[in-house]
Amino acid sequence: MARKKRFYILAQNCYFKGVCCLFPTKEITKFMRDRQEAEGFENMTLTLPNDGKSIYLPIHGCPGACNVVSKEFKELVEQFIPEGYPVEFIPAKAVSEVYGERQYYFLHFLKYEDAIILEKSKVIYFDDGSYTVTVPVIDVSKVRNLHFFKVDAVCGLTISGELRLALIKNGLKTSLMLNDKRFTFDPEEEEEL
Repeated sequence: MARKKRFYILAQNCYFKGVCCLFPTKEITKFMRDRQEAEGFENMTLTLPNDGKSIYLPIHGCPGACNVVSKEFKELVEQFIPEGYPVEFIPAKAVSEVYGERQYYFLHFLKYEDAIILEKSKVIYFDDGSYTVTVPVIDVSKVRNLHFFKVDAVCGLTISGELRLALIKNGLKTSLMLNDKRFTFDPEEEEEL
């Protein structure tokens, strides 16, 4: 019997010692948002705080932008992304007086996977017509062949169990949390993933 494919939410563990944001050295005129064109982020230089605590990690936040990922994280993840998948890695140079210069990339998704089944998810609806999905039920038929993607209403990146193991094996899990408790798969989906 085949094992079912598992998905995890990958997010920064903000309680990990050394976690910090990388800060742009020039003003950001337009925020980078997933699903929208990224403008003004070419040739960006980012700085690591020189506070004696902050360290280079596989993923950092950046004010005004999406996640910033290390060269090693990017190279590993690219092995799990189908050719032509709508995600881009925009190069950025990270500098630190303590740790020197490193290559980083803005991780920018050009689309989210439409994989949440709202009728089966736990959803909070607001008077203005907006909503928040608190426990998403995922339509696995829409993400079965993916290892690295984003879905609306889920904070963080979504990765497969295979990519999770590769991150651990390659020492790239430092400061990252992996959570599979927020996902529920459609109970009508009988087929093995």
